[in-house]
Amino acid sequence: MFNIKFKDFKPFVARLERLSICMKETMQYENFICLKDVPEKYNEYYVYGVGSIESEFYQISEYEYSANRADGELVLLPCIEIVLSEKPREL
Repeated sequence: MFNIKFKDFKPFVARLERLSICMKETMQYENFICLKDVPEKYNEYYVYGVGSIESEFYQISEYEYSANRADGELVLLPCIEIVLSEKPREL
Protein backbone atom coordinates (compact mmCIF):
# COMPACT_ATOMS: atom_id res chain seq x y z
CA MET A 1 0.00 0.00 0.00
CA PHE A 2 1.24 3.49 -0.73
CA ASN A 3 0.09 7.04 -0.07
CA ILE A 4 -1.13 9.20 -2.93
CA LYS A 5 -1.97 12.87 -3.02
CA PHE A 6 -5.19 14.06 -4.62
CA LYS A 7 -3.30 15.89 -7.40
CA ASP A 8 -1.77 12.56 -8.45
CA PHE A 9 -5.10 10.74 -8.19
CA LYS A 10 -7.09 13.20 -10.35
CA PRO A 11 -6.15 11.64 -13.72
CA PHE A 12 -7.92 8.45 -12.61
CA VAL A 13 -11.22 10.15 -11.69
CA ALA A 14 -14.03 10.29 -14.24
CA ARG A 15 -14.21 13.86 -15.52
CA LEU A 16 -18.01 14.11 -15.81
CA GLU A 17 -19.15 12.40 -12.60
CA ARG A 18 -20.55 14.26 -9.61
CA LEU A 19 -18.10 14.31 -6.70
CA SER A 20 -18.23 14.72 -2.96
CA ILE A 21 -14.94 15.63 -1.28
CA CYS A 22 -14.96 14.78 2.43
CA MET A 23 -12.20 15.71 4.88
CA LYS A 24 -11.44 12.81 7.23
CA GLU A 25 -10.44 14.98 10.19
CA THR A 26 -13.68 17.00 10.30
CA MET A 27 -16.11 14.89 8.23
CA GLN A 28 -17.06 18.14 6.44
CA TYR A 29 -17.79 17.73 2.75
CA GLU A 30 -18.25 19.75 -0.41
CA ASN A 31 -20.11 18.59 -3.51
CA PHE A 32 -19.10 19.30 -7.09
CA ILE A 33 -20.82 18.71 -10.42
CA CYS A 34 -17.61 17.51 -12.10
CA LEU A 35 -13.86 17.21 -11.51
CA LYS A 36 -13.00 20.60 -13.07
CA ASP A 37 -15.07 22.30 -10.34
CA VAL A 38 -12.90 20.90 -7.51
CA PRO A 39 -10.59 23.68 -6.25
CA GLU A 40 -6.82 23.23 -6.22
CA LYS A 41 -6.78 23.67 -2.43
CA TYR A 42 -7.42 19.90 -2.19
CA ASN A 43 -4.39 18.92 -4.30
CA GLU A 44 -1.92 18.45 -1.43
CA TYR A 45 -4.21 16.30 0.73
CA TYR A 46 -3.82 12.53 0.80
CA VAL A 47 -6.47 10.19 -0.61
CA TYR A 48 -7.80 8.21 2.34
CA GLY A 49 -10.62 6.39 0.57
CA VAL A 50 -12.92 6.32 -2.45
CA GLY A 51 -16.48 5.08 -2.75
CA SER A 52 -19.96 5.93 -3.91
CA ILE A 53 -22.66 7.76 -1.99
CA GLU A 54 -25.87 9.70 -2.47
CA SER A 55 -25.32 13.35 -1.62
CA GLU A 56 -27.18 16.65 -1.79
CA PHE A 57 -27.46 18.59 -5.03
CA TYR A 58 -29.95 21.20 -6.24
CA GLN A 59 -32.17 20.38 -9.20
CA ILE A 60 -32.53 23.54 -11.29
CA SER A 61 -34.39 22.02 -14.24
CA GLU A 62 -35.23 18.56 -15.51
CA TYR A 63 -31.61 17.86 -16.55
CA GLU A 64 -29.60 20.58 -14.79
CA TYR A 65 -28.13 20.37 -11.29
CA SER A 66 -26.00 22.58 -9.08
CA ALA A 67 -23.77 21.75 -6.14
CA ASN A 68 -24.26 25.21 -4.64
CA ARG A 69 -27.40 26.63 -3.16
CA ALA A 70 -29.57 27.64 -6.09
CA ASP A 71 -33.21 28.27 -6.86
CA GLY A 72 -33.87 24.59 -7.07
CA GLU A 73 -35.15 21.65 -5.13
CA LEU A 74 -32.71 19.76 -2.92
CA VAL A 75 -32.34 16.15 -4.13
CA LEU A 76 -30.07 13.22 -3.33
CA LEU A 77 -28.01 12.02 -6.30
CA PRO A 78 -25.36 9.31 -6.63
CA CYS A 79 -21.79 10.56 -6.77
CA ILE A 80 -18.21 9.49 -6.19
CA GLU A 81 -17.04 10.28 -2.67
CA ILE A 82 -13.35 10.89 -2.13
CA VAL A 83 -12.19 11.09 1.47
CA LEU A 84 -9.06 13.19 1.88
CA SER A 85 -6.76 13.52 4.87
CA GLU A 86 -4.15 16.00 6.01
CA LYS A 87 -1.85 13.10 6.96
CA PRO A 88 -0.94 9.99 4.97
CA ARG A 89 -2.31 6.63 6.03
CA GLU A 90 -0.05 4.67 8.31
CA LEU A 91 1.13 1.50 6.63
